[in-house]
Amino acid sequence: MAASTASRLSPPRFHVPPRSPHPPLRRARFSPVRAAKYAPFLYFFFFAFVAINHDNSQMFDFDRLEAVLSIGTHLIPHPRKAASGGEDAFFANSDAGGVFAIADGVSGWAEKDVNPALFSRELMRNSSSFLNDEEVNRDPQSLLMKAHAATYSIGSATVIIAMLEKTGTLKIASVGDCGLKIIRKGQVMFSIYPQEHYFDCPYQISSEAAGQTYQDALVCSVNLMEGDTIVSGSDGLFDNIFDQEIISIISESPGVDEAAKALAELARKHSVDVTFDSPYSMEARSRGFDVPWWKKLLGAKLIGTLSSLQGGKMDDITVVVAQVKTVEVPDDEKYAFKGGIRISSRAAYDPSFCASKKRLNPTKARTLSMAAAAAAQNSALTEQRFSEISPPLSAEVVEALDRGGFRRCTPVQAATIPHLLSHKDVAVEAATGSGKTLAFLIPVIEILRRRSSPPKSHEVLAVIVSPTRELSSQIYNVAQPFFATLKGVSSMLLVGGLDIKAELKRVEEEGANILVGTPGKLHDVMGRDGILEFKNFEILILDEADRLLDMGFEKQINSILLKLPKLRRTGLFSATQTKAVKDLSKAGLRNPIRVEVKTEAKMTSKGAGQQELGPSKTPLGLRLQYMICEASKKSSQLVDFLVQNSGKKIMVYFATCACVDYWAVVLPLLKSLEGFPIIPYHGKMKQGPREKALASFSALSSGILVCTDVAARGLDIPSVDLIVQYDPPQDPNVFIHRAGRTARYDQEGDAIVFLLPKEDTYAEFLKLRGVPLTERECPTNTEDVVLQIRSAALEDRNVMEKGCRAFVSFVRAYKEHHCSYIFRWKDLDIGKLAMEYGLLQIPSMPEVKHHSLSLEGFVPVDDVDVTQIKYKDKVREKQRKKTLKKKAEEEAQNPRPEKRKAPEKPEKPKRKKTGKQRQSVQTKEDLDELAHEYRLLKKLKRGDIDEDEYEKLTGFGDSDGEASDGDVSDLHERKERGNKAQKKLKQRGKGRGGSRKFDGKSKMRSKRR
Repeated sequence: MAASTASRLSPPRFHVPPRSPHPPLRRARFSPVRAAKYAPFLYFFFFAFVAINHDNSQMFDFDRLEAVLSIGTHLIPHPRKAASGGEDAFFANSDAGGVFAIADGVSGWAEKDVNPALFSRELMRNSSSFLNDEEVNRDPQSLLMKAHAATYSIGSATVIIAMLEKTGTLKIASVGDCGLKIIRKGQVMFSIYPQEHYFDCPYQISSEAAGQTYQDALVCSVNLMEGDTIVSGSDGLFDNIFDQEIISIISESPGVDEAAKALAELARKHSVDVTFDSPYSMEARSRGFDVPWWKKLLGAKLIGTLSSLQGGKMDDITVVVAQVKTVEVPDDEKYAFKGGIRISSRAAYDPSFCASKKRLNPTKARTLSMAAAAAAQNSALTEQRFSEISPPLSAEVVEALDRGGFRRCTPVQAATIPHLLSHKDVAVEAATGSGKTLAFLIPVIEILRRRSSPPKSHEVLAVIVSPTRELSSQIYNVAQPFFATLKGVSSMLLVGGLDIKAELKRVEEEGANILVGTPGKLHDVMGRDGILEFKNFEILILDEADRLLDMGFEKQINSILLKLPKLRRTGLFSATQTKAVKDLSKAGLRNPIRVEVKTEAKMTSKGAGQQELGPSKTPLGLRLQYMICEASKKSSQLVDFLVQNSGKKIMVYFATCACVDYWAVVLPLLKSLEGFPIIPYHGKMKQGPREKALASFSALSSGILVCTDVAARGLDIPSVDLIVQYDPPQDPNVFIHRAGRTARYDQEGDAIVFLLPKEDTYAEFLKLRGVPLTERECPTNTEDVVLQIRSAALEDRNVMEKGCRAFVSFVRAYKEHHCSYIFRWKDLDIGKLAMEYGLLQIPSMPEVKHHSLSLEGFVPVDDVDVTQIKYKDKVREKQRKKTLKKKAEEEAQNPRPEKRKAPEKPEKPKRKKTGKQRQSVQTKEDLDELAHEYRLLKKLKRGDIDEDEYEKLTGFGDSDGEASDGDVSDLHERKERGNKAQKKLKQRGKGRGGSRKFDGKSKMRSKRR
């Protein structure tokens, strides 16, 4: 079994059994094997900030010194498991820098008569024994792989392994909810958060017997300084103790052993106190859950009372405390470092962290860093430094910017910050990814800093409004290092998805001076009289203003404006200035200064030099393309394109939520995309899964996010390489925002949009709007995936039903397109479109029944009764059969009455058309003819057809079918007629739909006729 296990488990497999034999916080029971079947992608949310001033005294020269860890440990088992030593295991080793690891065995295996501690202990023993193995090479992910392959015990565990390089870089590998925090100068500057399926159900690494699935482990690295303290532990520690308590104990303890013991004892004290409002209880309430009855009952047995929404979480408590120290390097080892980064004391040492997410399987790894890392080498940054802005910024803000790597301004920051600091309202239009967030955060901080006295706890001074929960959370996280520089000023994030009563109670108890949130939640909280004060309000920021209005928040925005005093500063930020935004600017701003920042777009084609395209609304490093392909080949082209760009981080946009659900199921089933991480994200997902999907994709170095326009704006997802717009957006303004998810902070990126042959004028339309595109040739040798999709639909009713829903939703969304003169839904090739979706039959829908849409190109599947196709999920199939049986019994008892045929109505006599009606018919025919000639002319210019074919198709050739004699004058005449047709078509839309104008005489003649 050893050989089999080692060969099959590379990379390791991770499994998700429950944390206990009792039901989790949702109603369905999960067994260890069953839960693995539904394991989604790992969730890793990365949040860190540095709120200290680096000082040269703490730097150490790695030419003379090397970093080591002084490690202290302490373990307190669960009271009911103390006799067996508990289910946690750990090891620590201070040699060669230092390493420690913690494994938390999963108690759910006790239901299977398996000792949960055996797996975790053997895993730790193997990790310790393989520590100096050459294959491991001081890499935590390699150590985890090797130790897991050699572990034969049945069970599962959450694991964390941390190794310190001699150069001061701490490498961490984590699976599940074991935590780690780094404390520097009395503040937490880095944290690892739990990776969960849902609340209290983390990811785990399991044994071969669990029937596990392949997943990715998470690895990050942190650059440490001498004196930094690392606190790591199982979930029993971090579920029962707050950050401030950790910091307090660390600062008061004389050594690492004493600190580890004090932390473990405090966590144990909190865990058995049902009156203590623990981090676990607070997290449960914030997720909308009560503490489970069985955990209350466990507490009641030990304490004698029951808690409601409070109380600690009883568990094994393992604590590791390590402090970074330096030792002198022997002379013969000074230049013998392998790997790592050599840091000299003579160089400017930036204490900011660097994190990366690596996959256990050998794929391209990419470093994820803060936005500043991308902007630090930005070619489009101005020469204006933050330290030289006038009016000047405070030293604390400049230092916070410097620690984050922000030293020079982007154009929008250089143009906006001075105006807001000079007490002027601003209306800003700038491309996505241009640095608008810092452009309003810095003035907010500076304006509040100028106050002579600290505010009261419930006195609101600033409000930042953004359209979505994700964007609000992103702004709030980015702002934390700057908020920390304000003494006596508190902030609060208010977003939807949480209980309004709990939020109001929190606001009443804690208060806040800075509010960041979505319009709906801000409207609810600010509308409650007597809670918050706005008398001394200073500044209002409306971020993504155009989307605020597009999403229907006009009523809430007006309510917020009425609540605030008129004597305030207001900043309105948007990527596009629509009429609604201009109206809002007039209503909410006083004599605003308008700031418009555009880039000069330059498109380079191979062998064609550079083409200047003038001002563009897209980021400078963005390369935009479009590809025209037939509807029946569109899905095959998408798959081929994704395979060609494997190893990249890709976002694929679809028109509807149903389309996202369908393709997120279908794409992983295709042979060429096996193993690709594909994550769905749309607006109909619940808040928890949405957040986890976004965090999971953000942490990936390569993968695919299939999404709707809910992910088109405001989200700052790091290192996105490629944007694929499989379905063009309904609103052409959204096109820019979709493409703007890549090439952010002046990095480079690519975006492509798929168009049908009759949609080719969309590219010209976008060029006129300042969005330059180049055409990409549609390959002809791609693998046809329609047969694979149809096979999947025949095997699983879920695929078939999702495909039908996606198809219907796409057609109905297409009907609502804003550019209806380009995207004409009645011109859709329904048959080819159904083939693209791999449908077995075309669904019954009014759009097909009552309109003569083309079914050409659809090949039905013969000899298949779709009513007999089964669900792969046995539970759903059983329920379906039960429903069908019940329906059949009801119909047998109450047969439906036969429908009476409606009496045939006599045909209405056809009336003779009036002159106007005849003119309208003639005009429509003329326009259709012009459109046809224009498309043919474009094909002629591209070289798709030659002149003879053009003559035949347009009817410009001789009537008897003989070839033209090649007279030059005839050729010029034909081209001139084609150019006139093109000119007339472009003028369409002026007057009454581009119809011909008739003089008075012709009208009179029509009436007389």
